[in-house]
Amino acid sequence: MNNHSSSDASVSHPANYVVGPYIQPVLLAYLQQGGRLSALADAASVTDLWMINPPKKVIVDEYFRLFLSASDLLQDPLLGIKTGQNAGLENFDVLGQALANIRAKSLTLRHALQQVMALERLVHRLGTSRLESDGGNVRFLWRANFQQHKAARLVCESVLAGIIHLAEQLTGRLIPVMEVCFVHARPADYQAETYQQGFRASAGSANPITAS
Repeated sequence: MNNHSSSDASVSHPANYVVGPYIQPVLLAYLQQGGRLSALADAASVTDLWMINPPKKVIVDEYFRLFLSASDLLQDPLLGIKTGQNAGLENFDVLGQALANIRAKSLTLRHALQQVMALERLVHRLGTSRLESDGGNVRFLWRANFQQHKAARLVCESVLAGIIHLAEQLTGRLIPVMEVCFVHARPADYQAETYQQGFRASAGSANPITAS
């Protein structure tokens, strides 16, 4: 995954947003580890009702603050991966249902990733994706818009884990991931098992997270 720097000031611009349902995987991952909504609301400077019934669009700055607050309260720097694993087509209302309706059509991995990329463009402004062919393999690249932000690692790991999880839902099978590479260096809190589960990198492959 490649990242592209962008001015952190732009996280507050109305044009940079995630759709309201996009916060649901963050909340699910937080609650699964015993987090309390009221504590998260206070830490993120929002109300309980805002999280239960979010606005149609959530400014990136608010989304990042929610994500960082959840991670800090749980003292869990790997919350991004767990958030991605909670991503589901049901999180995206009509858009997700439209994709769910094609699951029975035996999608190829490339087609499934193309469908997820189309959904991604509609639900957030966190970054952009592209596909490349390498022989019989498919290389997926995600370019983050806010690499220098404190929340960048959480967001990058959640987006990539979420894309893998959504593509698996569409194809109905596990995706054989050969390698996952990030621009950020391997973190000190790296846990092989968590990254293996989140990114489907096989134990015999190269490290599931490396600096590039």
